[in-house]
Amino acid sequence: MSINKKLIQDTLLYATGSIFNKLITFVLIPLYSYCLLASELGYYDLILTSTQLIAAVATLKISDGLYRWLIDHNDDPHYRTAAISSSFLVVLGSILFILIIHYTVPLPGKLMYQHLICALIISTILLTHLFQLLRGFRLVKEYAYVSICNGLSLLLCNIVLLKIFHEGVQGVICSLIISNTICILYITYRLRLWQFFNLHAVNRIFIKDMMKYSLPLVYNAVSWWLMGGFDRYLIAGFLGLEANGLYAISVKYAAVIILINSFFLPAWQDMVLKKSSGLNISSQFTQMLNLYITLLFSLVILFTALSKIFTAYVIDPQYGEAWKYIPILLTGNALLALTSFIGTLLMLEKNTYRIFTTSLLGSITNILISILLINGVGLYGPSLGMLGGFLAIFLVRYFYYKNRISIAIKIQPVLLLSLSFACIVICLFFADTLFYYTSVFLAIIIFLVLNRKLGKELFHMAKHRLRPSKAVLHD
Repeated sequence: MSINKKLIQDTLLYATGSIFNKLITFVLIPLYSYCLLASELGYYDLILTSTQLIAAVATLKISDGLYRWLIDHNDDPHYRTAAISSSFLVVLGSILFILIIHYTVPLPGKLMYQHLICALIISTILLTHLFQLLRGFRLVKEYAYVSICNGLSLLLCNIVLLKIFHEGVQGVICSLIISNTICILYITYRLRLWQFFNLHAVNRIFIKDMMKYSLPLVYNAVSWWLMGGFDRYLIAGFLGLEANGLYAISVKYAAVIILINSFFLPAWQDMVLKKSSGLNISSQFTQMLNLYITLLFSLVILFTALSKIFTAYVIDPQYGEAWKYIPILLTGNALLALTSFIGTLLMLEKNTYRIFTTSLLGSITNILISILLINGVGLYGPSLGMLGGFLAIFLVRYFYYKNRISIAIKIQPVLLLSLSFACIVICLFFADTLFYYTSVFLAIIIFLVLNRKLGKELFHMAKHRLRPSKAVLHD
């Protein structure tokens, strides 16, 4: 059975922007490591994780509801205007609420960069909503362009504010605000958003229906935050901001797996949720699940092998021990990607309640493991907590659908990947230089061999898309 061509096409388009944007994030890791102290990076990491939670809770995840509704009724202009106007009314109401809280409620203690944090939250809310609007309109190319714009502006602003003006954490926050604002203005102008606003089109029924879908996703977002964001506060409280800065470097490197998920998952979601795609859920899901498992865990092996090289030659020596936690975090992120992949089927059913309950199970598992282990094994505690939490979510979701549709994971590739990963980790921690670099070479070979089928498909697809048409040649 061949891999779905439409899925590959959309994946490549999402990848264009997402890979570039995430690569910018990786480029910024050494910049942050040399320009920020570990305690400063730890504080910025707390700001970033808190912003993501506040943005999700304040808007009640209405952006996800808008995307889901536009996918179903994108061709109906009246429905589209009503959905957009209604969702933006909720977003603007949440922004007004944040501003009221910001200017009227005194915070205990002194929060550094309070005004900038408020601006960052608002810009994050607006940009997230507009990104979902682009996806709902099925403007995959525009999605890629805006992602590239966001990455470029973020890189340039960070270079100017950190390297030239030495603004520290304040400069990093300002860079995010500026890059978000540029993208917000571009999307607004490109889509002529004002033409979709009509107060008379605001529909209480639409808001109620979208809220019914999105509210469980708020609980889900809180659960996901407990998986990743709560650990930061736990580390800062038990081990200090410096340890949180070290952990942040490990997390940012391990996010390379999230990079893969960030461009593959939207394409997969679009395909599953479009009723006209003709997707055979059972057969296509099984095929893509096994393909995705091989891709993700071969990447875990590859980037685990490369982690010590990264910390030795790319980042500041004060973060030199970050590689020790990377293998665990990479594995956890691979499981996160798989849980999101299976979660698309729950989105298809609009079963956001089960999305929430499984995520809550994972967050509880994560918190318990982290609290129990952090005093004994330090940063390994939160790392193992994150791994255990995502493993719990994946297993529950997988066995839920295993009993409903005909899906099965191929055991032989999983065993091969597990054995290879164990060998690479042993070389990483215990081998001398020669054996270590040999393991890096073997990791590259394993990745290329196991993903040769997918590589051929992507190569032929890219070649086809780049080949000029006959009509152009005759002009």
